[in-house]
Amino acid sequence: MDSLFQQLQESLLTHARPVQIAFHIFEILSNAGYDDELIAEVSSALTDIVA
Repeated sequence: MDSLFQQLQESLLTHARPVQIAFHIFEILSNAGYDDELIAEVSSALTDIVA
């Protein structure tokens, strides 16, 4: 899990493509045990924050 957080941090610091960052977040949430419904809620919340 630490490597996933490190990859996410590096992507954010280098202004990686939003799709790449979203994939890192999806992978972290999946590994943390979030189901598809909870991941969709997080995605919706992030969309509201970014928009």
